[in-house]
Amino acid sequence: MMGFEDVAVAFVLLTSMTLLLTKHFLADYVFVTRRMLEEKGYFGKIGGFQHAGVHASLTAIVLLPFLVDYKDILTAIVLLEFFIHYYIDITKGYVGRVYQLSMTQKSFWVLMGFDQLLHHITYVAIAGAIVFTTLL
Repeated sequence: MMGFEDVAVAFVLLTSMTLLLTKHFLADYVFVTRRMLEEKGYFGKIGGFQHAGVHASLTAIVLLPFLVDYKDILTAIVLLEFFIHYYIDITKGYVGRVYQLSMTQKSFWVLMGFDQLLHHITYVAIAGAIVFTTLL
């Protein structure tokens, strides 16, 4: 039988993951601009910084209720999210250009799927950090 602590851990993990995945959808597909789409795969371009910034900002909003008493950890997670997201997208763009991938090639979709997998693994790590910070 599950105790209260087990239920709390499960609740925080499932809730934070749901919020982070919803945030990812909004940042990657709803709040993305043309400039972000054109520039997020190139190092140093403003659109890439803007795109990673949207992700980091939404991550801060999503995590604030969990980490309101742990602002230093919240800040560290948000900064890491910015840099990790930025470099995952830069790498995907670079690989896509080097191999001249197009949407009609299976390799394009494998790269796209791997990009999304890396982002989602980042969210699993964030959810774990929330649990370890607040409940354990």
